[in-house]
Amino acid sequence: MGPGSRPVRVRARIAIVAVLLTSLAVLPAVAFSKTASKHHGHIPSCAKLSRKAIENLAGTGTLKLKKHVATFCAFTGEHPDHYEPQFQLGIIPYVAPVWQTEKADATRSAAKNGSHYGQVNSHLFFVTGENTSAGLPPCTAGDGSPGKGGSKLGPACAGEPSLEKISVYGNGTDKRVHLHLMVSAGVTGQQGDVHLSHMLALVKDIISGKIH
Repeated sequence: MGPGSRPVRVRARIAIVAVLLTSLAVLPAVAFSKTASKHHGHIPSCAKLSRKAIENLAGTGTLKLKKHVATFCAFTGEHPDHYEPQFQLGIIPYVAPVWQTEKADATRSAAKNGSHYGQVNSHLFFVTGENTSAGLPPCTAGDGSPGKGGSKLGPACAGEPSLEKISVYGNGTDKRVHLHLMVSAGVTGQQGDVHLSHMLALVKDIISGKIH
């Protein structure tokens, strides 16, 4: 390796990263310009999609928007005497390197946290896990709902239901506006309230434009 070769490679890597970041920044504008005149296309807003349609599939009960930052939304749901459901949704233009990074991160995270990674096809994958009450001290007579421990966010004492965690990632074309989208949706809720099959359907319906 000759003198100065390492700095050259470092500068090359920095240049590649800069190009990628620039591409990501301008991609929405490019997509808009290609579709606006003919299809009036735009990236769907996570805050404006049918709340009822999302609730029916996510199993959260009534959703309330808690945070909306650019293409990301965070909601809380409501199930009386159950753990408080949490739901997150992100919708961005599809970019292959970003998709591959998400998939690699999900695989590593699942392995590290003892969750389950699964792939339906090349356009759809998921991570599931749970928080159980195993090993926790017994509930006392004074504990209240949900379960017996009174916690809104998961098991607080032995014998309470598990908290289910489901994250689904998908990409595909919204044929109404001819935009290739990447959608990520995550839900946490009491065991029996949330279901993987419903979350998979939710992501596919958002991508196809069925939920709008």
